[in-house]
Amino acid sequence: MLLFLFSCKSHVEKEFSNGDKYIGEWKNGKQNGNGKMAFENGDIYIGEWKDGKYNGKGIITYFNGEKYEGEFLNSCRKWEREIYLPRWSSIRRKF
Repeated sequence: MLLFLFSCKSHVEKEFSNGDKYIGEWKNGKQNGNGKMAFENGDIYIGEWKDGKYNGKGIITYFNGEKYEGEFLNSCRKWEREIYLPRWSSIRRKF
């Protein structure tokens, strides 16, 4: 007996019970591929996803205006990238 299993990515617009909103690619019941998440607290992540977590290149803008642009692994920022502070601050920090 030969069994073929394949899962295709689809594009979804989903609102979670906590108020977070996701628009992007969806596979195996999770965010996979490129997408945007607007969190209830005002943070916004735009970038690559794998198995429901930020993975790969992306940008997260926090509700206070701070922005991180770089690589992510399992929803954590990888260092050696830049963090931009809000307009009112002229400081750019490198980690």
